Amino acid sequence: MYDAAQKIEIAESSYAAPTVTIDSITDITRNVSDGVLKSGTSVSIRGNNLRIGGTESGIWCAPVDDEGKFTDDASNWKEVTQEFFMNTSKNLMFTLPEGLETETKYCFVLKTRCIGYSKHERKCILQTTTPSFKVVA
Repeated sequence: MYDAAQKIEIAESSYAAPTVTIDSITDITRNVSDGVLKSGTSVSIRGNNLRIGGTESGIWCAPVDDEGKFTDDASNWKEVTQEFFMNTSKNLMFTLPEGLETETKYCFVLKTRCIGYSKHERKCILQTTTPSFKVVA
């Protein structure tokens, strides 16, 4: 058997890095996913590999420009500081942070060291952004 194991050849080796996907952002109060969130409302983000956990992880609201691009200057970001209602691989539920300017477009910046349902903390942080949304009064 040892001889057979020595003759094994690996034809191809690849690694697919884990990714976070966003399917929808819903204003829970209105039960609508239309790109508009009411100030102070509860929000649901649905997708895959969403669970937030580990050091330096969290969710932030980052202002975006007319092209939907956010600035890397995190001093303008508003962090979601209240405890999540739900924090699973498929669904995040939380309250929109206070102090967001109405009629301004934002995106959520998600940072996590978790992937899937595992409680294992990754060495590198995964970051993703959502499509932009507008905050209204």
